[in-house]
Amino acid sequence: ETVPITCFHVSNIDKREFLKRNRTALVSQVKNVKAIVDDLQSGGCHDEMAANVNAQLTPQEMMRKLLDSATSTGAANALIQFILTHQKDVMDDLIAENA
Repeated sequence: ETVPITCFHVSNIDKREFLKRNRTALVSQVKNVKAIVDDLQSGGCHDEMAANVNAQLTPQEMMRKLLDSATSTGAANALIQFILTHQKDVMDDLIAENA
């Protein structure tokens, strides 16, 4: 099930900036990284990127690698979408803090 980003009205550049600005919180709070990677991979992201992320030993290392790979607008949009799907509580808190 996909959760729409209706509560997240910012420009694409702002979405990349949002990920950058909230990197520490995302790394420490997002625990369901494997599910996010699975969704990204089924949505067309590169198998090599997924393999690099999945090779990391901890959820924090996985999230760092995932954030490092979200350099394009499309990647940032997809990553935010799937973090909202799998860790809505974390995103709700960060969106409220950044409002």
